[in-house]
Amino acid sequence: MGEFTNQNIEKYYFEQFRKHCSLPDGEVVYRDKPDVIIIGKQTLGIEITQLYFDEEDGPRSQQAQYRGMADVVSQAQSIYFSDSRKSIELHVSFNLNCPINDVKALAASLADIAKVLEYHETGSVPPRFFAHVPELDFIYCNSNKYSNVQWQVSQRFKGRNLSVVRVKKVVAKKEQKLSGYEHCDSYWLLLVVDFMDPAQDQELVWPSHAAALETSYSRVIIYKSPLYQCLEIPVIERRT
Repeated sequence: MGEFTNQNIEKYYFEQFRKHCSLPDGEVVYRDKPDVIIIGKQTLGIEITQLYFDEEDGPRSQQAQYRGMADVVSQAQSIYFSDSRKSIELHVSFNLNCPINDVKALAASLADIAKVLEYHETGSVPPRFFAHVPELDFIYCNSNKYSNVQWQVSQRFKGRNLSVVRVKKVVAKKEQKLSGYEHCDSYWLLLVVDFMDPAQDQELVWPSHAAALETSYSRVIIYKSPLYQCLEIPVIERRT
């Protein structure tokens, strides 16, 4: 994707989306408010945002927790190998019901556990080795010797259904900004779910009992990348 600016990320997702979902004919222009404009017989503005499973902000949000997991594993590996110990590799899954509050302390605990596992055979680590650390859910130890060892987060998940409440909140939040958009004849809202991001991944099924969304967007579409899945949310367009 080149440089990871918001604009480049949005362009990356839109270029995927346009290959698999039909769009009106016209010239595609990348802007800011909205993110994409298609200039044809009528002008269509498309706003793009990523759909996280819960609130984007705050230390207890899932995306903040996933960043914390990666930091814990990275720091733990550095601590462990700073003592020139045996070359083992850990794959770690965390307990989502026990949020990470202190990355440094948890990394030190994981490094201590690794020291105990130095001569553990390759395979799943019995829970008794990490039962005293509630943030940890599962550890797999690879004791094979090879270069470029990289400890990893290997989070275990259950399938999650699309959060209707969350979709409504995101649509409402984006609608508040419509008055500041460049004028277009109509607007779409494209919600992106990145399958590779555990904080976003969710099943694209709109419940049959859920009511249509009343919104000023003429279409609200959820696109799952890179699986090329599209789900159109039923809307009642509110004319402004």
